[in-house]
Amino acid sequence: MKRPATAGIRHRQLAGALRLVAAVGIAAACGGSSTAGVPTPARGQPSPAASAAALDPAAPPLAFRADPAAKTVSFHLVAAHDQSNSGFNFNGYGRGRLAISVPEGWRVMVTCENRGPLNHSCAIVRGPDDSQPAITGAGSPDPVSGQAPGVSTAFEFTAQGQGRYRIACLVPGHEQGGMWDSFTIGPSSSQPAAGISS
Repeated sequence: MKRPATAGIRHRQLAGALRLVAAVGIAAACGGSSTAGVPTPARGQPSPAASAAALDPAAPPLAFRADPAAKTVSFHLVAAHDQSNSGFNFNGYGRGRLAISVPEGWRVMVTCENRGPLNHSCAIVRGPDDSQPAITGAGSPDPVSGQAPGVSTAFEFTAQGQGRYRIACLVPGHEQGGMWDSFTIGPSSSQPAAGISS
């Protein structure tokens, strides 16, 4: 059966529009725009989120903000944002898909909100066996017990020790269930970034 010519045109227009939306999203996620205070990396320099898919880091609930003059980064983590990964997610992402990177020495301010029916926590850890934050102050209060449903807390820390870390829920079994994402501390000359890996 032959498709009408207008259906083929509509299909090509829709595909073109989707490619444009994806390209704009990738540019924003990789720091290709100074929107949300995330500086644009120099041309030819890879961003830590260079492999990121479409994500507007300034959009709620992440609300990623960077202030290069003050050397601060802030973002909002929402535990159990939706039913992705059976509710074991941050902002709808788990198993390392949300990737945040900050330069060493910058101050990091995090809001941790629990929208799920279970207790959850937010912490920066080195690996899946950690039961406490890897950096002093880099976790919500009492991360092993977690915070009750509907509760929001805030914490601040200075990014120290270059390398790969994880954003994790330290309530027993939750990180093992996939409730973790990626956090990197880069050189002090690097740029802060947020994105989604495939």
